[in-house]
Amino acid sequence: MKVKRYFEMFDFLFLDVPRRYQMTFQDTATPVMSAVLDLHSYICFFLILILIFVAFQIFDVLHFFRVDRDYSLHSIFQRVTLFS
Repeated sequence: MKVKRYFEMFDFLFLDVPRRYQMTFQDTATPVMSAVLDLHSYICFFLILILIFVAFQIFDVLHFFRVDRDYSLHSIFQRVTLFS
């Protein structure tokens, strides 16, 4: 128990050390890096929103414009007159 307390005194040395297979950023040491980390978070958020929107649009197009549907001009322009 006493040995563990002795090594806890030096824990601050390992706070900003990269770990093996680390998936996130390290702890920020400067305000500039903190701002870069915030910018990365904002960009990822909007990138995911755009990705979801585009995926929905692609699904919508693939779903509503299937090959097995009838797309003759009569069915598309059924109620449209020539001079409207």
